[in-house]
Amino acid sequence: MILTKDFIQDKLNLLEKKELEESMLLARRNRASELGHPCLRYLYLLRTMPSEDIVKLQKLFRVGKFFEEIIVKRLIQILPVQAFQRPIENKELQIAGVLDILLETKQPLEIKSCSYENFQEIQKYINQPKILKQADLLFRKYYFQVQTYLMLLNVEQGFLYVIDRQRGGEVIIEITRDEPTVQEIVEKAERVNECVAKEVLPEGINQKNICSHCYFYKKICSKEFQNKKKIQVVNLSEDFIEKMDKYFVLQQQFKELKKLETEIKTTLHEWEDGVYTIQNRPYVINITEYEKSYLELPEDLKQELMQQYGVKKLYKRIEIK
Repeated sequence: MILTKDFIQDKLNLLEKKELEESMLLARRNRASELGHPCLRYLYLLRTMPSEDIVKLQKLFRVGKFFEEIIVKRLIQILPVQAFQRPIENKELQIAGVLDILLETKQPLEIKSCSYENFQEIQKYINQPKILKQADLLFRKYYFQVQTYLMLLNVEQGFLYVIDRQRGGEVIIEITRDEPTVQEIVEKAERVNECVAKEVLPEGINQKNICSHCYFYKKICSKEFQNKKKIQVVNLSEDFIEKMDKYFVLQQQFKELKKLETEIKTTLHEWEDGVYTIQNRPYVINITEYEKSYLELPEDLKQELMQQYGVKKLYKRIEIK
């Protein structure tokens, strides 16, 4: 048999149809790999947008899947593996995922491949994996995915295996069950489930660094957020908050001071230099006259002002001590 271009294309179409069917099944659940995403709208759209769009989104991550399969074949030779590529779900929370490796100890081992730059970054978290929760979206999703598997398996510890697909470096991060994160996962899944059941589109987050990479942004959110300013929520130290409070108090006082100063100096403008007693308190009033020329003005305007005020205009500078 001689292969033809049409034959190969037909096989690719069949493969894509199979991927479409698998995607439709998975879309009925909250994906364990996505629950670290901070946008409820994104999680909602993963489940409700036409499946063809979801398949396009899945294609973006296909290269990573090839690396994962290679690593699975390597690791099952050296680790006590109970299963690999095993589906797992929680029907009540409507959460589903596929365990890359389930060890005989019931611990999950999740495999990720990334660029050299991302690999260099994730090495910072080897000894402090909890900080992954505050890291960039990619690493945050890694952390939440492992935490989701720990919850679904009801175990206390799992592993994140990351490989640099450009240079072959590898790192294993041990992740312990984090109850606040688990609770966040549960609440997020329940909220998405509620929105899906009621067919209500949740609010988007409108964060440029995240929305700019979102497949759904242009289709769904861009017009809504085009003229809408994003309110940033940040965590600040108590010391910084005190400084901010003091700043705004002083800022308001400064405005009041300038207003009073203007009103007072308007009255003092006709006074002369000297020491004055006001409410039994001495004040030194210095009034200095100075001249200002019109050298910086356009010639026609300068001539007009010179006719009106003379060659130079006389000003008074008032100081109160």
